[in-house]
Amino acid sequence: MNRDQEHERAMKIATIALHRAMAGDMEDAASYMSRLNGTDGLVDAILGLCDTFIARVIGETEYGSRPVQMLLMNTETGEVQTADDAPVHARWAGRLIAARLANDEAGFMAQLKAPAEGAQLGDAIMGLLQSVAISVNQADRLRAAADGVS
Repeated sequence: MNRDQEHERAMKIATIALHRAMAGDMEDAASYMSRLNGTDGLVDAILGLCDTFIARVIGETEYGSRPVQMLLMNTETGEVQTADDAPVHARWAGRLIAARLANDEAGFMAQLKAPAEGAQLGDAIMGLLQSVAISVNQADRLRAAADGVS
């Protein structure tokens, strides 16, 4: 399989996994994401998840055009939090997405190599997938909350 095919395969798998996560089936979503373990496509899928969050929640923006502070919503309380105040997996996901949006490749790779405190990379990736799924499902609510904080 050439690199373009690997990328296309990874994006299809990540898309299906995201749709399964958005439907609340994290077990099925995990089974799809596990197909990418040990492949170059895993990073493609992670980038795709970050880009989906950026496109669907933040909207049109130029990567690297401004400093970024990730705000995340606690879905239980409705409270808007910075990535530093969020639960461990959401914190890691928020920092990863912020590095992507800031076009900070070194920061992105450093974050990718240092999964959430006490977690394995697979657990952190599933936290990213779940965070993106929840955020996409509640994009309007998140944008409204972020506008209130700005």
